[in-house]
Amino acid sequence: MQATPDSTHARLDALRRGIELFARFDPHSPSYPAALANAATARLQNAEYVDAADLDARAIGVEEALTDRDDTDLAVIYSNYGNALSKLGRFAEAERAFDTSAALSRRTEGEHYGTYWRTLQDHASMLYLHGARDRALAMSEEMLKAIPENWKANTDDTLAREGFADMLTRDGCASQAVPLLEAALHVLTVRPRHEYDVRRAHRLLGEAYDAVGRHEEARASLQLALGDYEAHEPHDRPEVLEVRERWAHVLLEHPRDDADMAAARDSLERVLTEGAAAAPHTAALAIAHEDLAQMALDSGQASAALQELQRAESALGRITAVYDVRIADDILLLRAEALAALRRLPEARAAATQALLLTRSHDAAQSARVSRASSLVARLAGMVVS
Repeated sequence: MQATPDSTHARLDALRRGIELFARFDPHSPSYPAALANAATARLQNAEYVDAADLDARAIGVEEALTDRDDTDLAVIYSNYGNALSKLGRFAEAERAFDTSAALSRRTEGEHYGTYWRTLQDHASMLYLHGARDRALAMSEEMLKAIPENWKANTDDTLAREGFADMLTRDGCASQAVPLLEAALHVLTVRPRHEYDVRRAHRLLGEAYDAVGRHEEARASLQLALGDYEAHEPHDRPEVLEVRERWAHVLLEHPRDDADMAAARDSLERVLTEGAAAAPHTAALAIAHEDLAQMALDSGQASAALQELQRAESALGRITAVYDVRIADDILLLRAEALAALRRLPEARAAATQALLLTRSHDAAQSARVSRASSLVARLAGMVVS
């Protein structure tokens, strides 16, 4: 059963009724775990992460109890279970689920099929967000080597490379990510696997364009993504909040006029007001506070910037999902800059030094974040208290 725009509630209801019928009349049917797994996927896409994880766990239990269990299907369910657990911040359990999926994939379809690649990349992406950069990059390298040349059966290769490209952008290597993401957008526009593939591709490409300085293209791509998300998904869903913040960030960093600054502020305020329920599952609120802090610092209001950064840190503390640790690095860097503006130099130096250590462990050596931290440490070393 494939999702279509505005079909979510009908689909969830149909899956619920199907599960009830299997449980009552045919609990040993090989189709029962598939119904549970499909319902889990629908719940995951609807940001109902607890229900998604519970349904995946039920599907695994039912499938494993079948006398003729299907380990190919089980590999997919375990992979989906890992993604749901990651959204709940159950990191160790998610790792075990991904490892089980990869082992089942190797034993059934083999390493040269999509379940294996996508599981490896989903696992690598979670590790990368969590700060285990070396393990994540090694796992992605293993994934890339497993994809056969000229794969045509489906778009699993594209989706796996897209996940890797997102890591590259975050790592400070967006110039390497852009061609992968442009290729992904081209493929997914023609052959989307999911209804949301194209808007996600526009979002990731827009973020990469911004990172390499192609700001007008970033603006256009993120605006397309935001329009598509808002047209098809509830405005308080994590993905919608995240792309709205990214679009506002581009306006804030590269405004054409005062109207852009006003639109950026309005969009950030919407993230904060509409995102309360999603706060445990997305870093968008924390980053929105960081953006507002940057606006305050740029306008000479360093004390107000520090207040916004305190709110950003509080928002990070409310997140239960696995999120990108580099967000905390960015907040720390901006805190150091605000403290420097207030001539609180010992505190600024301590924050900048800590930020530099963290960015060097989390990012590629050539990343803009490492360069920013290094420059700040050097500048602060030459400043004296007046």
